[in-house]
Amino acid sequence: MSVNYAAGLSPYADKGKCGLPEIFDPPEELDRKVWELAQLIQRSSNVVFHTGAGISTSSGIPDFRGPQGVWTMEERGLAPKFDTTFESAQPSKTHMALIQLERVGILKFLVSQNVDGLHVRSGFPRDKLAELHGNMFVEECAKCKTQYVRDVVVGSMGLKATGRLCTVAKARGLRACRANLADLQKKLEELELDEQQKKRLEAFLTQKAKVGELKDDDFERISELGAGNGGVVTKVQHRPSGLIMARKLIHLEIKPAIRNQIIRELQVLHECNSPYIVGFYGAFYSDGEISICMEHMDGGSLDQVLKEAKRIPEEILGKVSIAVLRGLAYLREKHQIMHRDVKPSNILVNTRGEIKLCDFGVSGQLIDSMANSFVGTRSYMSPERLQGTHYSVQSDIWSMGLSLVELSIGRYPIPPPDSKELEAIFGRPMVDGAEGEPHSISPRPRPPGRPISGHGIDSRPAMAIFELLDYIVNEPPPKLPNGVFTQDFQEFVNKCLIKNPAERADLKMLMNHTFIKRSEVEEVDFAGWLCKTLRLNQPSTPTHTAM
Repeated sequence: MSVNYAAGLSPYADKGKCGLPEIFDPPEELDRKVWELAQLIQRSSNVVFHTGAGISTSSGIPDFRGPQGVWTMEERGLAPKFDTTFESAQPSKTHMALIQLERVGILKFLVSQNVDGLHVRSGFPRDKLAELHGNMFVEECAKCKTQYVRDVVVGSMGLKATGRLCTVAKARGLRACRANLADLQKKLEELELDEQQKKRLEAFLTQKAKVGELKDDDFERISELGAGNGGVVTKVQHRPSGLIMARKLIHLEIKPAIRNQIIRELQVLHECNSPYIVGFYGAFYSDGEISICMEHMDGGSLDQVLKEAKRIPEEILGKVSIAVLRGLAYLREKHQIMHRDVKPSNILVNTRGEIKLCDFGVSGQLIDSMANSFVGTRSYMSPERLQGTHYSVQSDIWSMGLSLVELSIGRYPIPPPDSKELEAIFGRPMVDGAEGEPHSISPRPRPPGRPISGHGIDSRPAMAIFELLDYIVNEPPPKLPNGVFTQDFQEFVNKCLIKNPAERADLKMLMNHTFIKRSEVEEVDFAGWLCKTLRLNQPSTPTHTAM
């Protein structure tokens, strides 16, 4: 369990007699009591229900004083037995019956002693519900008292701070739970930012505070930025504030309850403020589509940059690697979030030289709703993820390594290019090691398939998707060719692409790798390179390095 169940309740000096036996009425007695209750309800003009632990036992959550109750087991020095987790527990038939009584106007108010959140999850109106001991899924802003119903246990009890931010625009300043700039500055100081990064984040959040509630009518479409399996991204202007944003439209045929859950889950993005994470303005639903409004990155994504660059130089990829690692570390350490979809199209850049991650897996419900929408000839998933085993940040590291190989050679690297293709890519024969033998990193020839999709000059047909997935799981991982890249970079990529996740490098190991340490001190005009590659005008105050 995420937290101690009993700790979720107010302190009890006298817990009463624990270990009481359970009593089961015979069917005829049960029928009589049900009939009697129905008659009482019918004769009443106003009904108030009071619920305790018993309503949730059929959902797998134990009671307190029964034979296996929480307090009973506590007295015996044993841990209570749960048949489920709080997050996966589902409302019982009794929970749903109470909703029906409220909807037909019979049940006027509900008082509950439970902290398990099942009344709220069942859809019972919160304005007609009193939760005497609170709710393990609810957070409240310390300043404006706005409440948030989370989809996971909040992780702290009573009036302790959770460390998350409020998303409501305050009269004085920013969208923080303590609602003032001083608190936000303290959070930014914890991130160890340089002055330029700090000023840019503060400027973004100050602008964001002016936005207010987002509505479909407030946006003017400027141009399309891209489209993929997830939806269409357009460049828009938010008329009330004048801000330029990127708006992602996701069309999903889903029930209203699921839609509302997705919007709630996306609110966590308000709390993700880092120089390596794309800024978030908000999300809303309109006309069958979920809109996610983000900071506009005028350089686009790295897959778009690759189309113009053909190949991206190692020193540029050094800065990309630093930003991706720091972004992944921020998500994991500050928010316990894994990205789940690292790939070139989810790494965005701008003409100020910033490199940021987007589209990370903050909404489990959105991930589930889009699970069947995959179409294409590529996969950046790790072998263990394709095999259905436990997902971890190590899977994100595989995806980063695969992306680095693609950006280095100019095309999706599975299956790997042979010596003839490498010669065409790099303009000279490739040799493997000291022997001077022609380079070949393809362990088996690629069979025929559908037409190629990629950025490079590979003329061979692409693999069918199931064949590709089989290749990722069962064949050696791709690697960078010898004689073109430094040994440090090759070793860094190889550590990312170890097939066994237990042996694969972790974030800390990679951040201390020689390639990263060298890239951190290397002077690279990332903004200048990007503007030259994309033929864009450089801002008047460019960033000389990506960091």
